[in-house]
Amino acid sequence: MILLDSCPICLSSDLQKKFNCTDHSTSKEKFTIVSCETCDFKFTNPRPKDKSLGSYYKSDKYISHTNNKKGLFNWMYHTVRKYSITTKLNLLKKISKNKNHLDIG
Repeated sequence: MILLDSCPICLSSDLQKKFNCTDHSTSKEKFTIVSCETCDFKFTNPRPKDKSLGSYYKSDKYISHTNNKKGLFNWMYHTVRKYSITTKLNLLKKISKNKNHLDIG
């Protein structure tokens, strides 16, 4: 685990513990969530090392990596995800000069 002593966004060291949570889907580990009191960014601290991040997503229960729509929660998640992606894509098309999502300017 890597303990951060400053915010990865604004570099402030004014961090406050907010709550503990448990990864119920894969590792069963407990994590601490902190908040930067300067920019309000919330993040896991300490955080897992970069080389171990992939192990937290190796699960058929990790909903955003599956197409499982069985049950109300999974169906709702995928319905909202599809709506959200479609809405964002339409907004990008609307504001894009050349209809290219990588427009810069």
